[in-house]
Amino acid sequence: MNTTLKFVLPLLVATALAGCGQDAADTAAEKLAKQQGVDMDIDRDGDKATYTMAGPDGSKVQVGENLKVPDGFPDDVAVYPDLKIVSATSVPQGFMVQGQTKDAVGKVAGFYANKMKSDGWEKEGEFSQGDTMQSLSFKKDGRNASVNVISGDDGTTVQLTATSGS
Repeated sequence: MNTTLKFVLPLLVATALAGCGQDAADTAAEKLAKQQGVDMDIDRDGDKATYTMAGPDGSKVQVGENLKVPDGFPDDVAVYPDLKIVSATSVPQGFMVQGQTKDAVGKVAGFYANKMKSDGWEKEGEFSQGDTMQSLSFKKDGRNASVNVISGDDGTTVQLTATSGS
C-alpha cells in the first residue's frame, strides 16, 4: 500500500467513527494506523485534535489546527504570512503544507509570484480560473515548488509543495 494511503486511512476512520464517541474513533484510528505500519499519536484538547503519523521511511503527517511547517522545510520556499496551517507533511522526497487565509485568491497568488521570484525561483507554469483558483509552479537548483490557491466558503485554501528532483 502506498505511503499516502497508509496515512489517509486512519484519518478517515477517525472521522467516520467520530459520532460513536471520540475515544472509540481514536482507538480505531490508532489500531488501523498500527496495522499499516504507521505510528499515530493523537493530541486531543476537548473537541479539537492534532493527529501525528510517522511512517517507517521517515514520512510524517500532521493534521489539526495552527500547525507549524515541518522540520527541514526549505527556507527559500515562502509560507504565506499568517497562514493557519491545518496539514503538514514531510516525506523523503519533499514537503506539503496546506492552510487557510481570509485573503483573496489573487492577493495570495500575487504574493507567491513575487516572493518566489525574489527568492531565486523560476516560474515554470501558471493556471488560473479567475477569482476561484490559481496554480503556480516553480523550479530552482533541481528542486520544484508548486502553489495551489483555491477559494472556498471558509476563505482561501493554500496548498504548497516543495520537492527535490523533477
